[in-house]
Amino acid sequence: MRLGDFHGKVAFVVGNGAYDGAARLDNPPGDADAVRTALARLGFTVYGRNDAAFEQMEEDFTAFEAHLERRPCDVALIYFAGHGLQHEEVNYLVPLGAEDRANAQSGRLIALQELIIRITDNSARRLVFLDTCRSNLDEARLTGDMLKARSHAADRAILVDGQPLTLENLEALSNTFLAFAAAPGKVAYDGDGPLSPFTSALLRHIEAVDLPLTHLTIRVRREVLEETQRRQRTWDNSSLTAPFYFNPSSQLLLIGNMIAMSALVVSLLPLGVLLWENAPPNWLALGAAIVLAVFALFLAGMQKAYARLRGGNEPDPGKGPRGGLWRSVRKGMTGGLFGGVLAGVLIGYAYWYDWTQLDAADADNPGLGQIMTEVTVTAIFVAAVLGALSLALVESSSPLTGGKQTGGKETGGRKAGTRKAPDWLIILGFCLFAGMASGQLTAPPVTLYFGRLPWPVLDLGLILPGVIAGTALIAFTVVNYSLDKLSPWRLAWNAGAAAVASVVSLAFGALLLAFFAWYGTLDLITDLLTDRYRAAIAVSTQQGAFVLIHAGVFIGFILGPIVGLLIGLTLLWTKET
Repeated sequence: MRLGDFHGKVAFVVGNGAYDGAARLDNPPGDADAVRTALARLGFTVYGRNDAAFEQMEEDFTAFEAHLERRPCDVALIYFAGHGLQHEEVNYLVPLGAEDRANAQSGRLIALQELIIRITDNSARRLVFLDTCRSNLDEARLTGDMLKARSHAADRAILVDGQPLTLENLEALSNTFLAFAAAPGKVAYDGDGPLSPFTSALLRHIEAVDLPLTHLTIRVRREVLEETQRRQRTWDNSSLTAPFYFNPSSQLLLIGNMIAMSALVVSLLPLGVLLWENAPPNWLALGAAIVLAVFALFLAGMQKAYARLRGGNEPDPGKGPRGGLWRSVRKGMTGGLFGGVLAGVLIGYAYWYDWTQLDAADADNPGLGQIMTEVTVTAIFVAAVLGALSLALVESSSPLTGGKQTGGKETGGRKAGTRKAPDWLIILGFCLFAGMASGQLTAPPVTLYFGRLPWPVLDLGLILPGVIAGTALIAFTVVNYSLDKLSPWRLAWNAGAAAVASVVSLAFGALLLAFFAWYGTLDLITDLLTDRYRAAIAVSTQQGAFVLIHAGVFIGFILGPIVGLLIGLTLLWTKET
């Protein structure tokens, strides 16, 4: 059969964890479920079940084999999470019941090499991922009665061209790739989180766009070494004759580059309006600087995305938590910059429109171009701080939420008593704090700048919808900026999540404004920005600045929780975060 006769992708996925007694593993069923979901998104037809005994695994694999016989596939994938062992150069998968020495029938094992041979004729390429050897079981117990009662495949040598097939001489079967969670004879850890270190790292990168399988396994190896404190090293072997990509596509269509391209197009609007309004050269230069900054970051993102395909620009696993924190800050600032451009134009237009509805609409109105440009610069400043703080604090919360395994243990599962609050509450709390902190860092200088301009003080209720919509764009870009991922369904889901989060935050903001209006805080802010400021500036510039900063503190205190809630909800409702 020619290579062109193979079409489609099919997978056999099993997660066994409900072994008896000390052999029990907590994570394999969840690992397998997560792998099934990711493979389905990548177009695989998936067979297999969790916590399967020998007969059930054989039944499911027979169905998997029959699918290949009916329609030979380009890619046949096997994923197994659970206990495994190697005996006399043959590797075995351990079904449930195999640890039952009293029942020889249930104690049968499944030889991996035979599974590979059974699907070789009807698949162009074979990919095998084994998250096995997860605990220090007594090898004598496993290799004793169980091997005597194993399946017929273990009762004879597995031969290819007359030679015994071992994983070390896998080149006897061309176009086959194997990845183990641990090196031969070594232990793989179940982990402290909801997924094992190996599967967690695999899922973080399996949908990366245009990432060759060889580079994917390098990323997985680095992350597993880091998360297990270098106690577990993944191992792989390949006889593939051509590069394989789980998610081949165009780097230009990466979510990060799509966000950057959108920001680049939108950044041209203020510059175009400034040109149309014959703005002074200094404003034209500022508008052009925004465009050039976005264009430079877009090119840098493209270069970084392509460099990562060649194995470069990888995080240093030795940096540990500090490296993850710095990456979160960079992602938050970059996504915030793009979101600030998108939000600034929207908020600037909303402010300009509300200004034109006033009785003295033409008084001191600098024009739409200048308003959009100034608000865009301000939004970039606010969004970069908000994005960096939000993602940095969420990254810092990982030890509390169990979002990242820092060590691992052989028995699996979380340590009792280490969780004091639900993950969503911790993340939401950190984001609310980030919103309030960024509000106090950014609102006073912004108020100080704009308070000195002869611009009207608009009712916060009028501009709140524009602020929330703009902040929703910031939240979307901060959370979703990625130079690896591309998935139209995920992009649509995340856009919907940001939209729903903005509606919830708008309702929360309306209630908060109603409370502060009843309490008199909004009148106080208006008084500080108008009458008190004019009285203070008549005395001295310093007193006028103090009044404006005082008003900014109140504004940050009001708007901070609103934008923090929006960021938190977007994070919680966004896929893959």
